Amino acid sequence: MANIFFQDLKSATQAFSKNTLSGGYAYAGDANQRILQIGENRQIADGDPGINVFGAPANSPLPAAGANANIFEAIGRFAADLRSNTPNPASLDDVASALDKMLTVEASIGARLKCLG
Repeated sequence: MANIFFQDLKSATQAFSKNTLSGGYAYAGDANQRILQIGENRQIADGDPGINVFGAPANSPLPAAGANANIFEAIGRFAADLRSNTPNPASLDDVASALDKMLTVEASIGARLKCLG
């Protein structure tokens, strides 16, 4: 059985939030990870900080299409483009780029956790 070492994780804090005034998003999470002891001299992290998974928000109004990799901003920009009937291929590219980042992190976590079983 793996031993779990908890670091100062902000589990009671909402990691991402939307600023209703600016329309931007903010990150209030931290960069810590839960570390599992899987051997006498071996440890692995069982996840990644939210900012690594979902991207760093601009903390301001939604950036222009093609300027962000944060999934929340990318979806927000894409939705705004659709609402205004001004579709922009760069908005869809941002969503795809953010999803690719999420899948890369998911694969990394899966490879690390495979060490447990």
